[in-house]
Amino acid sequence: MKGSIAAINREARERGMSYGKYLAFRAAQKAPASSREGETTAEPKRSMPPGASLGLEEPGREQAAKRGQALRQARLRAGLSLEQAARRMDVTASAVRQWETGKKRPKPQSQRKIAQAYGLEPAELERMLEARP
Repeated sequence: MKGSIAAINREARERGMSYGKYLAFRAAQKAPASSREGETTAEPKRSMPPGASLGLEEPGREQAAKRGQALRQARLRAGLSLEQAARRMDVTASAVRQWETGKKRPKPQSQRKIAQAYGLEPAELERMLEARP
């Protein structure tokens, strides 16, 4: 755009606009009529991944949820609240919650702590975590 910054500022003030808004206004005035009327060649931006609105789930998400449900049931059978289980395992309640919702899978060292806190044999816990839907 032509014109000094001072001249553009003056024009913007005369129109009651900020410098940036005035520059955008001038650019829109110089744009071809087709683009001002809403005709564009750009692809629309997506607010969510393809298929998300259709209720399609990620592969393996169902298995992670079942694994989490099994961990929650084991905790409840042990008679522990989420906070009590976290204290016994020396982890955060958030970590236990993420395991139980299937958002995260417990690491091997955490699996040993889970088995001990819930009174499970390590092999029994491993079967729970590897269970297929």
